[in-house]
Amino acid sequence: MDIMMKHDDHLRKHVLIPLLIFSVICLLFLPAGCSKDSGTSGNSQTGTIPQTSAPTNSASQSSTPSGPTASTSGTTPGQATSQEAIIQQFIADENPDEDVKNILLSGLKEPAPAGTIEKIRGAFSQGTITEEESVLLVMQAAYEPEKLPEQYTSDDAAETGWDITAEAQWIQNNWEQFSAEQQETFRPYHVSPDDPNSIFQQLNASGNRTFLDWILPVEPVFANTDPNRWGTELVSTANYKGIVRVHYYDPRASDAVNDQMQAKAMLVVEAIMKAWPMFKDLLKFEPNIYTDVFLVKFANPKLYGLTKWLSQHNRVEIQINKNLSGKLLQGTTVHELFHCFQFHMSPVYRDATTDISWLMDVTATWSEHFVYPDYNTEHEYLEKYFGKLHQEMVQYNGTTEYERYMFPFFMTQYLGDAGFVYRILRDVKDGADVRMGIMESFSTYHDAFAQYALHNWNQEPWMAYQDVPAFPPDVPNGDAVSILAETKGEAKEYTIPLQKGGIKYQCHAFTQDIGKIQKVKFSFRSINSDNQMRRQALIKIGDVWHLEQWDNLTEREFCRKNADENVKMVILVFSNANLTTTDSSYYKLDTTMACEVRVGGYTRITQTFDGGSVLSLKANYES
Repeated sequence: MDIMMKHDDHLRKHVLIPLLIFSVICLLFLPAGCSKDSGTSGNSQTGTIPQTSAPTNSASQSSTPSGPTASTSGTTPGQATSQEAIIQQFIADENPDEDVKNILLSGLKEPAPAGTIEKIRGAFSQGTITEEESVLLVMQAAYEPEKLPEQYTSDDAAETGWDITAEAQWIQNNWEQFSAEQQETFRPYHVSPDDPNSIFQQLNASGNRTFLDWILPVEPVFANTDPNRWGTELVSTANYKGIVRVHYYDPRASDAVNDQMQAKAMLVVEAIMKAWPMFKDLLKFEPNIYTDVFLVKFANPKLYGLTKWLSQHNRVEIQINKNLSGKLLQGTTVHELFHCFQFHMSPVYRDATTDISWLMDVTATWSEHFVYPDYNTEHEYLEKYFGKLHQEMVQYNGTTEYERYMFPFFMTQYLGDAGFVYRILRDVKDGADVRMGIMESFSTYHDAFAQYALHNWNQEPWMAYQDVPAFPPDVPNGDAVSILAETKGEAKEYTIPLQKGGIKYQCHAFTQDIGKIQKVKFSFRSINSDNQMRRQALIKIGDVWHLEQWDNLTEREFCRKNADENVKMVILVFSNANLTTTDSSYYKLDTTMACEVRVGGYTRITQTFDGGSVLSLKANYES
């Protein structure tokens, strides 16, 4: 690969050498003045992103988005400490079984904080910023995070991987309607990486200049569209209609770095070769025009990639963070390639609504597991996933759309058929609403969703997810679960709000002192008018857990004086399979009553027949 700047002989003899000599003299005797002038003249850039003022709405300044689209703690810090103290005291006093103790402690885990992309998309979904402001903020977070207003920044610990396919496509779709000023603002993100106006050219030009660049005021080589600056690998077989060109940028690197970048490009090629035929079989078609994949440097390390439809060329362009490596690089390649297939599948996916954008990322993240089931690159989203189970399922507000890959992950395992993903994408392509398409995808969907709620408990007594080599031990946390220690006789009422596709767990742990709580009585109102809401109970009596369906019960009692009813814990699992309507469930827990007195005995009847035979009957009774 040729990575040297090319100048003609005339330039070298009559311009470069005299300037070099002059510059050396200048540096020796007048360093300050020469340095300032040369730096200014040599730093030629175009299309710089303008600074934007932060939205003034106070809601957008919160470190954690509020409302139904964001996971927030239901207690103040002081209350949280008090609740933890109550549970710790319960454990100390009761010395519960190990599984009950683990459930109590896991329920105290605080939800993961919101990351940058969640804050920005959350602010837009709440209406505190416009869509255009949201897109520009996302672009700044991706390429120039130092320009991002402080209220949208976050600690590294809060960040999970994300892509900006939706925002990149929004720019593409609105380009022709933009004003000249808007086009100037968004041009660096609109053009391809090898375009002189690309944000990549600008960033590379400002950070990779040599001594000759400073003493010779010429346009930086990074701002020249020089095909020799790109290494390219082709992916093509006789079975593929389309050709994929993988480009890896070479920013004046050493041969060792060049070799490393080529090795990464080959990992991308390998992932495409593996995923392409799998996607073709699953989705029953394949793209029939070439696709460009660029390995580029994103300023934000958690931005893994993006895919966009180039309407003027009727094809797809993919950008992947070149700092990724190994399994994560290949998993990201698979994710973005799935977006490529989606874009080619239908214009519906190029002009995506919020719900369709959610579906695209949910299934693209699932595809990472589909192609590489043992890589587990998708597992990084699980911690936040298990803290948001109570929230609305279909929402595009940060990273929720990646976390919810668990929905198709479960459904494909439950049905034993990866075709579930294809059928949903096909039905939406043909005009179906995303939410209704899922709910009507098969006749027993509501039963499957109830099982989905049980699977998401993911600890004793219900650990059913299968993965290679094993599914992680993440469990419901934050507002998705309530831990309640029952230590005395009380009558309490609960109303459980259920978002669209939401799941909530209510865990009641009971003192083992039967003198304090002798009888446990749950009372319910009717539910399930549309067969979508479910109420299930995981019950521990003695050393055994039981699953009971409480959908149609009005009450359930346990007399703890009886060994077979001495309940230790009851976990109520509420789920709403309806993705279009919120709901709620009410119940009352009464632990004030004593067990009814049981009177028992027997009746014996004896009769002697002729011949001396005797018939004796005995009947036991209890009341």
